[in-house]
Amino acid sequence: MAFEAHYSRGRLLRLLPIDLIFAAVGLWFVTDPDIAADPGRRLEGLAALTGLTPASVVTIIGVLAILLGLAGSVYYLRLLFHRGPAIRSDAQGIFWHRWSASPIPWSNIAGIKDYSIQRQRMVGITLVDPNLSRGHGLLGRPGRFNAATGFGHVSLMTQGTDRDHDELLAALAEFAPR
Repeated sequence: MAFEAHYSRGRLLRLLPIDLIFAAVGLWFVTDPDIAADPGRRLEGLAALTGLTPASVVTIIGVLAILLGLAGSVYYLRLLFHRGPAIRSDAQGIFWHRWSASPIPWSNIAGIKDYSIQRQRMVGITLVDPNLSRGHGLLGRPGRFNAATGFGHVSLMTQGTDRDHDELLAALAEFAPR
């Protein structure tokens, strides 16, 4: 039986406020004159290093926080309204919504590696020919760099889904050609 993981609305709704708070803190940095007037030693050091005024550094940090917070919010909102599986593993191959619109066939998978970074567990998939299973969006761009560092072209994660990492590993072991 095929393995499918769907985006978990509950998990995504817990992540969404974090991004909104991040954007709100950025807005606070940009609009509160007291922060710019007394940025603290760390920001004064950063200002000296960059040649900017402390107030400019506070504004830049605030704008970046707003942009990142809003981008993250839009990202999670898009996932909330996604229909269909986020991840699917079956006899045809591995499908990951965030990687590509089509599955990666088993014939194009050279290896699968389980690893973690900062307690975030991932499955690294090394491709035989990366051109046959190109990723789209931001995840598709670092594929060759990831492979060169030993993590595989695709780093598959169950974060934000209704299934866990161990279930994914079991499904990959079941369907991967021997």
